[in-house]
Amino acid sequence: MKGSITMRLLPKGLLIALAAALAVSTEVILVNSGKPAPENTKPALQGNMIRPKVLETAYKLAIANAKPYIPESIVKDIVDAAYKTDNPLLLLALITEESHFDIFAKSRQGAVGCAQIVPRVWEKELRKAGLLKGYRDYFDPQKSVLMADYIISRLIKKHGDVKKALMSYQCGNTRKGRRCRRYAEAVLARYGEYVIAARLLRDKGHMKTAQ
Repeated sequence: MKGSITMRLLPKGLLIALAAALAVSTEVILVNSGKPAPENTKPALQGNMIRPKVLETAYKLAIANAKPYIPESIVKDIVDAAYKTDNPLLLLALITEESHFDIFAKSRQGAVGCAQIVPRVWEKELRKAGLLKGYRDYFDPQKSVLMADYIISRLIKKHGDVKKALMSYQCGNTRKGRRCRRYAEAVLARYGEYVIAARLLRDKGHMKTAQ
């Protein structure tokens, strides 16, 4: 049986509202640092600030969100890769909604990998950025995470808004229609779940320290 995490389920609307409050404009809140990145500066990578229990919580929630046939080792590879980026929880939320951690996922629209990247849209730019060498890279869990991080970071910078960036990730430049909005809201709801789990653990640690 896969690892599980005990967590009271909150209404989707509340999760979306929480995530929207936490992910304002281009500032996706860094859970481990406790504050948003300074304006006009790139947030410092969080790898050296991760507490083992925080990472373990991310593992457990990610495993609980993964499809039942996905090996836990794959999920952990994805979580580890996400935590090497500036916004790990947003990426985990996106991957949860896109594929539930299925690294071989393919869509009828041509999206591939755990982050469901569309090669015909992003291949040239990803190659230029040195993140893509061949088609197989889309199915490599760590490389796929880094590519998704590059894409979503570019879209946040372009649109100045996390929700609009997510809509663009799913629907391209059109960003119109109920499907696009629902997708962005679903990712933000997932993001809220990861944030709540991490924050509850962090606050619990603060309470123990205070005592």
